[in-house]
This record gives sequence, structure tokens and C-alpha cells, in this order.
Amino acid sequence: MKVLSFLQDTGPDHLGRFLSDILRFNDTAIETTHDFIQWMFPLDEPSSASAAAPILEAGEVALIRKSSLAAHNLNDSVQWYCDFLNRNAHWRVAHDHNHLRITRMIKSVRLLQGESAANALRDKVLAMAAPSRDKISQTAWDYWQRA
Repeated sequence: MKVLSFLQDTGPDHLGRFLSDILRFNDTAIETTHDFIQWMFPLDEPSSASAAAPILEAGEVALIRKSSLAAHNLNDSVQWYCDFLNRNAHWRVAHDHNHLRITRMIKSVRLLQGESAANALRDKVLAMAAPSRDKISQTAWDYWQRA
């Protein structure tokens, strides 16, 4: 259960990084590193952005849901990424790779923590993006609404 170990910060991702290593990334590293988000916010479907992204199976999802440490770390990861979004406005444009990251984050929270947590996160993201509503594509808004 490699993803569970990663989310518990007891095992590395495919490049040997632990969750705590990634949580120490500065904004430049967050923006320019493209293979961490799939580990921080895993899904039960393949990633179109990274062939090395884990794909959760039902049994692994159940184990992650039962782990209070994984839940705590997932919450920390959500806060860390939302803090990055709040500090930076460059993603508030028509098209940006962070739009896909946001979608993944919401979908992962829905899968691993449930509807209520995911809906609260979605509403938080929409509020952050609201001042730039006229700049962000309708496609991105639609993805976030459906995530």
C-alpha cells in the first residue's frame, strides 16, 4: 500500500520523496514540479499528466479512509495547496495547469473524505477564484463544480 504509506509520511513516492519533503517545497518548486500532485491527491483513475501516478484500488481507498494519520495529512496537504493558491494569482487566467490540479484535489478529497469535505473545499476554491471569474475559463469552473 504505497500510497497509504506516502499519505502517512512513512513511505516515499516514485522518486523517493516523502510527503513532508513535498510540503517543504517553495512556490517555485510547487509551480514547476509536475509529478507530486498525483501522490498528494491520489485518485482511482489514471492520470493523463503522469504515467507514474498511482491508481487507487477499492481496498486501498478503504484503508486510507480508515487512517486518521492519512486524513490529517490530507487535510494539511489541502491547506498547503490552498495557501499556495492564495499567495499566487498567476493561476487566475483562462488556462493554467493549476486548474487541473485543483480538480484533482477536489476529486481526491471526495474519494477519500466524502461529499461534505469535498463540497466545502470546492466552495473555498470558488471563493478564491471569484475575483477573477471573468478571466478563468468556463471549462475550469465546470470541472470544479463537477469534481
